[in-house]
Amino acid sequence: NWSWLGPKLVGKLHIYVGDMDTYYLNNAVKLLERFLENTKNPYYAGTVEYGDGKPHCWGPYGKELIKLMADYITKNAPEGEDTSKWKY
Repeated sequence: NWSWLGPKLVGKLHIYVGDMDTYYLNNAVKLLERFLENTKNPYYAGTVEYGDGKPHCWGPYGKELIKLMADYITKNAPEGEDTSKWKY
């Protein structure tokens, strides 16, 4: 039920899949993306990214993943939080 679940997920869904997924999960992700792109009240406000020719487990990792996570945490820090000490 999107009216109950949606508000809890806004901006929190970031999905990565290779478009040549070893287990064909890219097909399910396309269906999920179709649903998510049509959400309203609220709009899901996340991302779905496909790796061209990439297999299962494709997505950001290592430094790239850490940067994405750090940016998300900083952006969603409690109001008034001094995040300057988080960066070094």
